[in-house]
Amino acid sequence: MFLAAIPLLGYAVFARFLANGFRKEISVDAETPLSPISVILPFRNEAKVLSSCTSAILDALGSTDQLVMVDDSSTDESLTMARELAGKDARVTVLQADGEGKKAALEVGIAAAQNDIIFTVDADVYPQSHWPAVMLQAFTEPDIHMVCGNVHIKQTESSISTLWEAIDFMSLVGSGRALTAQGWAVMCNGANLAFRKSSFERVGGYTKHKQIPSGDDVFLMHEMMHAFPGGVVPASDLAYGGVETLPQKGFYKLFQQRIRWAGKGVSYTDKHAIFVTWLIGGLSLITTILGVLTIFWVDALVSWLILWVGKAAIDTVLLSTYNRGYKRQIPLWAISIQALLYPYYTTLIAVLAPFVKFSWKGRYLSRSAKE
Repeated sequence: MFLAAIPLLGYAVFARFLANGFRKEISVDAETPLSPISVILPFRNEAKVLSSCTSAILDALGSTDQLVMVDDSSTDESLTMARELAGKDARVTVLQADGEGKKAALEVGIAAAQNDIIFTVDADVYPQSHWPAVMLQAFTEPDIHMVCGNVHIKQTESSISTLWEAIDFMSLVGSGRALTAQGWAVMCNGANLAFRKSSFERVGGYTKHKQIPSGDDVFLMHEMMHAFPGGVVPASDLAYGGVETLPQKGFYKLFQQRIRWAGKGVSYTDKHAIFVTWLIGGLSLITTILGVLTIFWVDALVSWLILWVGKAAIDTVLLSTYNRGYKRQIPLWAISIQALLYPYYTTLIAVLAPFVKFSWKGRYLSRSAKE
């Protein structure tokens, strides 16, 4: 019982650290004119959503902004649709990636960017109010090199998998924001990320981690933080200036995506990222092991319940803080249930990630495969 209380107490301290970071105000200069931006949108086989997504993005951009769309070897009508759009709007540039994978597509787009402030987005995002102005405000300070924006799941349907994903995303984005605000640039999301092109070039872009599937956002963030201490910040506003992205189609697709994301964890070199990965993964693994032990060893029951229910209670309070701050209105009962199931979900992904190949846009990759 005592041994279970020790990691739980440590996690409670960490959760308080997150809650304080999440609420931390990000000061910006709202009076300085905002710079023009270049939005880089890599796409592969996105014909179903590309038109509505790009229309929403263009509606949010100014007349001096630029949208660079980069095709990553699409096999559907995506490239044709993009070229038709470019013919109607002078702000749009359409290119094709030289190599294969998202990083290669982003590199082509960034090289073609006409403005120093770069935004990266995914091909299925829809901007919220005041995007990209909220993201841009921080760049009025010359020592800010990267701004990490909010990304939420667009709840287009009331399925259990969509609700689960919405909570999971909120947990990741909220914790990423909290850590970044506290000076721990650990995680971000490339679906809403902004940085200076000049800074990107100074840190060598994606070169150091180009062989790793996924991670175009997180590894770049770590490089920026190491090169420019204090130069990576979250967006200034909690409820506005983010984007919404479409949910995965069911638990199978969601599980594949999470395995793809988890695979990059073994390549982390940032001490804060390693600490957070081991803290969350370790607590989940201990909870799972204790739960299994109760089948054979009844004395483990009390320790398991203390750790399992205690961590779920802490997570429920923390996620409720994120929920209110983001104005997401996710029901408390759903947050509580997910908090109870999360250790086993996390453990399963962590155990399978090193061994399972995943598919992404019709490509099957392992964690060490070139994206």
